Amino acid sequence: MVQSVSRSPRAWLAVVGVLALLAAGLPSAAHAAGEDTIIGTVVVPAGVDVNDLVVEAYRADGESWRRATWADPEVDGSFALTGLATDLGYRVRVLSYDDGYAGGFYAGAGSQPGRGPDDGVSVRTGQAGITLSLITTVELTATYTLPPGFEWRSVWDTKDRLVSFAAEEYALDGTGWRSKSVWATVGRDGDGTVTFTGLRPDAGYRIHASDTDLSYAARFPKGYYREGVGTLIEREEFATPVRIGQTPHLNIGWTLVQPKPDLVAAPQLSGQAVVGSTVTASTGTWAPADVDVAYEWLRDGVVVPGAAGPQLALTAADAGASIAVRVTASRQYFDARSATSAATRVAGLAAPRAKSSPKVKGTARLGATVRATGPTWNLAGVATRYQWLRGGKAIKGATSAKYKLTTADVGKRISVRATGRLAGHEDGVASSSSKKVAKGKPKVTAKASSVKAGTRAKVVVRVKTAGLAKPTGTLTVKLGSQTVKAKLSAKRKGKITVRLPRLRAGTYTIKVSFKPSKKAKKLVTKASSKKVVLRVR
Repeated sequence: MVQSVSRSPRAWLAVVGVLALLAAGLPSAAHAAGEDTIIGTVVVPAGVDVNDLVVEAYRADGESWRRATWADPEVDGSFALTGLATDLGYRVRVLSYDDGYAGGFYAGAGSQPGRGPDDGVSVRTGQAGITLSLITTVELTATYTLPPGFEWRSVWDTKDRLVSFAAEEYALDGTGWRSKSVWATVGRDGDGTVTFTGLRPDAGYRIHASDTDLSYAARFPKGYYREGVGTLIEREEFATPVRIGQTPHLNIGWTLVQPKPDLVAAPQLSGQAVVGSTVTASTGTWAPADVDVAYEWLRDGVVVPGAAGPQLALTAADAGASIAVRVTASRQYFDARSATSAATRVAGLAAPRAKSSPKVKGTARLGATVRATGPTWNLAGVATRYQWLRGGKAIKGATSAKYKLTTADVGKRISVRATGRLAGHEDGVASSSSKKVAKGKPKVTAKASSVKAGTRAKVVVRVKTAGLAKPTGTLTVKLGSQTVKAKLSAKRKGKITVRLPRLRAGTYTIKVSFKPSKKAKKLVTKASSKKVVLRVR
């Protein structure tokens, strides 16, 4: 781990150094590479004060790095690191106190400065001069939500501060958090916007917030930013490193919550999904990885009682159903999170096979009732269910063994499909041959009562058709050589009274015929009544 150092006053050191070199008769920009010296040049961007730069040499000290020496660059950027051991390799970095630029470790000619010593290359004393460069820094903005009813109070010498923020540089190579922090605050007159400057574009940062009013008890807790939470978390080790450029702006709430494990990959099922077999669930992939998991098995979305392990033995109850597993990940300092696998249909054992086809019994005519019989199955205990079909398509609600034919069936072919079901097996299916449904045959009746001569008699006519409650058409009443016609409308519901002409005394024979209307003709046939005798006194 590399620790940042505080700068001592620089200007007078630079002046003393230049005067000493001039007194020795050497130009200030020149350095001799002695056996204990590393020399080089810092490329100083325009507008950068060389007094804001420091060059340091680090040597390995076990598993960490220790600073061996440091030097101030000259006005032209040249530097000399002296008093170094000649048998060691060093990591050399330039440290910048200018917010517009970040330094780093020498990583070879033409290479961008590395973030840490391990990103640099070894430099030995006495070798040719090296060139150090700087990186242009970037900004990161965040919006911080104020606590409800927040009370402003003076904060010592920074009385306008509300919240203090720090962005700690994160080593993307996994070696840990750097100690360097970039600080920012939210002021009383601000809109909650926080701006971090001086950030490396190739680094990641951990963001945390805290109350700066140290003279009182904290008005809200210190917390760390975690992606997807929307507010702060307490444990710093679970903070999300913010990559500059990938996250141009952050929205941060002031409250603390416990994060949930991140789902990297959903759980999956393996094994043959068939009755009698066993399927196995994976845990899924979570971050952090060291989570505890619990299993719940689902059958068609409903929890299977007692199924709480990574394996499920498939039984007859699972045949034809869709199974899935729900994995819940939990961990200390985290709230639990669940993820469900994709559902898989469970295949049953071999389906029952029909030894004979089902049959449609009865006359296929409008208003008639047909019934299904059979089939016989090759397995015992098979339950048969029926579905009536019109033109090969299922008739809604027609699922019993009997079916009454309707006007929608006239002229169409009907059949029945039988489904055999046996626990643990796939469904067996067998279909009957089809029958064409004929038109209905109306039944016409006539009734006439005796009347006195010279009085107009009445004939009551009824037209009944099974499956058609309101037949329409024309009635023709024949009375000897006379004919009387009448319209049978739908509102009559098949019954009409026809008045006959005045008749002399005698006995008359009446016969009524029915001719369906154009619409009714598609559903019923013509029909006639039996002869009726009318007596006129």
